[in-house]
Amino acid sequence: MKVQFVLTALQHCSYCDEAGKYFNLKLSKKYPGVGFSIITLSDEKVDDIIKEMPKMVFPILSVHAGDGKYIDDISGALYKKDIEAFVEKWVNKSKEDN
Repeated sequence: MKVQFVLTALQHCSYCDEAGKYFNLKLSKKYPGVGFSIITLSDEKVDDIIKEMPKMVFPILSVHAGDGKYIDDISGALYKKDIEAFVEKWVNKSKEDN
């Protein structure tokens, strides 16, 4: 199973920026061949999401199968070690499944 990761971040969030830099610059190089992308939400879009899901916490790091099917996610105060552990877990699992 091939996996890809998506980091969903907020537009004006310095914490999201730091998580994004680590995610994009470090992990994408550490795991070549694995898809890494970042979605940045505008303030207006965030307002809409919070109205629908008031307990939503950003940033959100999700993992998807190669066909785009959602598998799992983590969110909230993501430290570098949390991001790396989540990515490593799913990259290793994808290797086991192949």
